[in-house]
Amino acid sequence: MNSINNHDRFLPNFLLADAASNLIGLAIALAINIFVFPSTSERELRDMLVTSLGHIEELSNLIAKAYSMAATDDEMKKGDELLEIIRADFAFLTQILQNTSVEVNWSEYSMEDYRLIIQRIRGLQRAMFRGFNALRLIDLADKPIVARVVLPSSLNLVFRVRQDIQSVLKEVSSAIRVVSQANTPLQTGYDDFLSTEKQAAKLRHQNPPPNDDVEESRKGQVSASRDEEKQEPAFFNAAPAFDVEQVAEFDVYLPPLTDGQDPTEPITKLKRDFTVMQRVQSSILHSILIAAGPSAEIPLRVEEKLPSLLESYGLSHNVQDKEDEGYIKTSSRSLSRSGDRSSSVLRDRSRAEHAPKEGSKEKSKHNEVTKLKDHEINAVQESDLVQLNRALATVYSLLFSTESVVNELEGLYNIVQPPAKKSRRRLHIHLFPAKRNHPTRGRTSSIYAEEEEELSVKEALAILESKRFEQTSGSFWSRIEAVNQFMKTDQSIYSLKVAAISSVFSVLFYAPETRPWFNSFAMQAGLLASLVAFEQTLGQSIILFVTQVLGSGLGTVVALAVVEIFHDVGGYNFNPYGVCAFSVLYALPLQYVIYEKPRLFVFGLLALASYGSLVIHEAVLVNYAHIPFDAPSLATGKTFASLALAIGLVLIFQLFILRVPARRKLRIAMGELIYSTLAYVTIFQAYVQAVIPNGTTKRIPAAAVKRVERELIQRESQIFGEMMGISSLIVAAAAEPSSVPWRPQIPNRILQANGLLIDRFQEARIALGSGDIDPFILENMIQMLAPYRRQAHMTAKISLYLSATSLLSKTPLPYTTITIDKHLQDFIEDAVIISSRLASTEVGATAVKEDSFTRFWFYILCVGDMPRHLKEIEMVCKDMFGNLESDPKLK
Repeated sequence: MNSINNHDRFLPNFLLADAASNLIGLAIALAINIFVFPSTSERELRDMLVTSLGHIEELSNLIAKAYSMAATDDEMKKGDELLEIIRADFAFLTQILQNTSVEVNWSEYSMEDYRLIIQRIRGLQRAMFRGFNALRLIDLADKPIVARVVLPSSLNLVFRVRQDIQSVLKEVSSAIRVVSQANTPLQTGYDDFLSTEKQAAKLRHQNPPPNDDVEESRKGQVSASRDEEKQEPAFFNAAPAFDVEQVAEFDVYLPPLTDGQDPTEPITKLKRDFTVMQRVQSSILHSILIAAGPSAEIPLRVEEKLPSLLESYGLSHNVQDKEDEGYIKTSSRSLSRSGDRSSSVLRDRSRAEHAPKEGSKEKSKHNEVTKLKDHEINAVQESDLVQLNRALATVYSLLFSTESVVNELEGLYNIVQPPAKKSRRRLHIHLFPAKRNHPTRGRTSSIYAEEEEELSVKEALAILESKRFEQTSGSFWSRIEAVNQFMKTDQSIYSLKVAAISSVFSVLFYAPETRPWFNSFAMQAGLLASLVAFEQTLGQSIILFVTQVLGSGLGTVVALAVVEIFHDVGGYNFNPYGVCAFSVLYALPLQYVIYEKPRLFVFGLLALASYGSLVIHEAVLVNYAHIPFDAPSLATGKTFASLALAIGLVLIFQLFILRVPARRKLRIAMGELIYSTLAYVTIFQAYVQAVIPNGTTKRIPAAAVKRVERELIQRESQIFGEMMGISSLIVAAAAEPSSVPWRPQIPNRILQANGLLIDRFQEARIALGSGDIDPFILENMIQMLAPYRRQAHMTAKISLYLSATSLLSKTPLPYTTITIDKHLQDFIEDAVIISSRLASTEVGATAVKEDSFTRFWFYILCVGDMPRHLKEIEMVCKDMFGNLESDPKLK
């Protein structure tokens, strides 16, 4: 502008003056942040950590209440709201860490400490998700097993553990808290994440109108639920205050104190009480398995001959149940065998009371299997195998999610309150901590390396699979492909669009034919509007257009009023004192909006930018170019014409140039999520093969197992983050115009099924990785059932691969696919038979009481719960793209 007014001559004084003005503004901002309103990222992070721990504590209390079958529908809805809040916590903690650039703090915690604290809190959040989802999805038919058999003996223990968790969370919060208030206020921008999660949840839960069959089925379920609820014991009514004092009969389950342990310390008390609850519930679950065991004379299905092709693909194959429509039945004999199981259920209740023989009576009391009462045995034997499987899976899931909570709390407690001596305050300098590399692996070593840090993921997997590892270097074309993939990322496309639209404005400014028009319409303000309107998807840009128009309109109207009011006042063309005083009053509320309401950031920014550009533009034209300013109506028209041009350019780029529709990005994100799960399952299969090997497998180095386990933990966190990122895409996809009706239940079904699938695998990993497997259980149970788990893992990989391919390429799946539901039912039934056989022998009765038996049984239940989630993901793909047989390309 200044060079134009000086006959296109470059004047360095104007450049220096512009740089000086920017430096003055920077100095003012630093002075205010340091001396007037001192607020650091560390303080915000600590306050947000306390808020997150409060939400975790609230959800923990609700889970304990729901587990006792006493939570109302309103309380379960409150649990759904808490899940949305915790998702917002998850995203906002990440943003605070990423926004930390350069800081100098006097604190007892380093940035690495905060990173570990956030990692532990994320682990707590995921464990709470697993626990609440397990309770929310429990079927009414499964409740009798939990309510009549499991709860009576362990209810007090559950609430003792809940109180211990509450005590530890309060101690950790008090150590982290900076302010003295009991309730820390919500941090800046938190409502932005929370609002996004609530909108996404609202859209996800929009269901299509049900048809008559679905409505009748729903009414029947509601009627059945009312009848069932009338029969359930009301634990809260019986003991509203919850007597959680230590029961004398459970004292024998307490583990001995180690050197240096203080029994009054909250974390020690939590660990000891959880050990008691774990042993009591494991004993109850063992009794349930023994009571439900079919006749030991029934042959194992894994040892039977395969069905003939006539049985699998004969004429009877065309007659299928409605619920199995579109899936190949694995075997007709497996169905009749379930009937044999129900007819030969052991009715002699003495089988439920197997006790070790004389040689094992010297075992400690905590190894005894709890004897079930008559009505408890009846409840177990009256339930079918599917109900028993789901009920046991729920109890085991809660048990292992609680174990995850205890482990994460122990790590968190040791960080904020070290066992030795509390760390002293010292100076910490933070230089872009989010950009620092935190390597997850070191250099690549030989195949015989024993240090976990020296192994790469590929090398560790090669060791687990007994393959030879060869280090390969990338070729020239692989590097070119890596550059190509980098250019396709969201950040690269966004940068390219910003550079392109800036070039358009530069051409309009430097071209002699368009320069007068550019200056007259103050198009430099339009450049800012176009840059802030760019988002990753078109739907997100459309949401911003409305706030842009409102913000620019407000700034224009106020600027025109100021120009008119202070024109020819006090001997000035524009009275600078009056303009500055009014500008301060105008900017104060908008600065608050920009800082405290990120969802209105664009509105506040453009309201200030349009105001400032118009006032300064008119002042420069009148004072230096001696050009009279436009009439208010004309100036308003020019401002909105500039905004219209900016929005039009954005629409052109978003619609026709490197277009990224929100719905397409959402579909690709769901496909990548499924593919990430496929990669996780592939690594998990190698991990399971190493943890519970067959008899011919040679010893696997512990370093390789630990390295792969660490990789699985990282991928679990990565998948969880991907699921969180889909929420904003759901909101953008709903706002995007399209000729195809929007179905928000599609992404919800994908997220729910994939989330539950990852939960099951994570729980299985925790169960198998908690310790060594008893060689007796390994030889007499695990190795006998190995074909089932290999088949389950292989089928899961095929199903996930087909689903991911369908989502990424928009191709339909075949109408008929293979399911392993019946095989996994045989898996569970064979496991029950083997458990019953083991419990009838002296050595086996001792082995089934050990921890390794419980952990492997939970792995079985996790694998048995897998097919329904895989089937749900396949059904979503079929709902989106139809069936291959009806594809028009085949006709």
